[in-house]
Amino acid sequence: MPGRMPPRSRRGFTLIELLVVIAIIAVLIALLLPAVQAAREAARRAQCVNNLKQIGLGIANYESSNGTYPIGVLKASANPASGNKGGNTGCAYYPGFTWADYIWPYMEQTALSASMNFAGPYNSVRNGTAFGSKINVFNCPSDTPNSPSPAGSINAPQTSYAGVVGLTDIYRFTWGSAANTDRCGTIDSEGVFGQANKSLAVSAITDGTSNTAFVGEQSQFLNEPPGSNFNFNYVGGWFSGPPWGATYWANDARPTAVLTMVPKLNSPANTTGALTAITNAGPFGTTQYSLGNTPDFANDPICTNNLGQWGFRSHHAGGGNFLFGDGSVKFVKNTTNLAVYRGIATVSLGEIISSDAL
Repeated sequence: MPGRMPPRSRRGFTLIELLVVIAIIAVLIALLLPAVQAAREAARRAQCVNNLKQIGLGIANYESSNGTYPIGVLKASANPASGNKGGNTGCAYYPGFTWADYIWPYMEQTALSASMNFAGPYNSVRNGTAFGSKINVFNCPSDTPNSPSPAGSINAPQTSYAGVVGLTDIYRFTWGSAANTDRCGTIDSEGVFGQANKSLAVSAITDGTSNTAFVGEQSQFLNEPPGSNFNFNYVGGWFSGPPWGATYWANDARPTAVLTMVPKLNSPANTTGALTAITNAGPFGTTQYSLGNTPDFANDPICTNNLGQWGFRSHHAGGGNFLFGDGSVKFVKNTTNLAVYRGIATVSLGEIISSDAL
């Protein structure tokens, strides 16, 4: 009887072989992860572009129905209860509605718009439902989420886009009582949404709608402190923070709804109060800052390089998306020449912008 063959021993992985396999897997993951992340960001950026196109359709539909573009911000006006039709008496009344509110019916948000009480101010109890509703098209998927608003504060959800006000700040720096007394001292600027309490017709955009930016990204800063809740476009104004009443960033004053293109795209926030040295009137001053005046808001290096709260910002690498008046969305690079960047902010200053300058 033949002898039985001894059973073969089953050989497993050695420790070295196992380590080699793990190392190969790690290398493959390291090679694939950037590609996956890049694909995800490309998808988010495409969604952001689509959001701006939808906003552009809303603005265009508003103009088609009303003959003008919407008001950028309905600022101080005569209080209807006072019976005053102009001047400064009763001008403490602040409606605060913005271009974003006015286009709701033209973005398939008719029911939400119907819940808005435009006869009262933004913080009327009757506006709680409207201002507390989130419209997804106003949020870039690359933007980081903020925290909920604290109890008793404005319950407006986070948004990622702001209208272009031009080159003059309409919020924080005062011109005194002499400017536009028939409109309660509101400040005119050079952008399509910058002429406070006035609306522009297409004919006013003599620079051409294809050369004029209407809306851009206003995502949170990359190093935004926890608890920040200031990015919203339903209410026009400026607020100190973030967050409400806290001091994470000293001297931070944050505008909403419309932004200037004076600071470079994605400029860091000013939190030092350095403007005190220029105006000698508090952290952000009370002196007029505008083109042709001293101190010159547009040409001051602090305002150009370190006042990111007043400017546009994006989480997309290398730049940000902007909606133009012809409905196109263009990616504007951080390295875009400053004169070109500011040129697309104005409606009628005659700047010549080449198609490849952005």
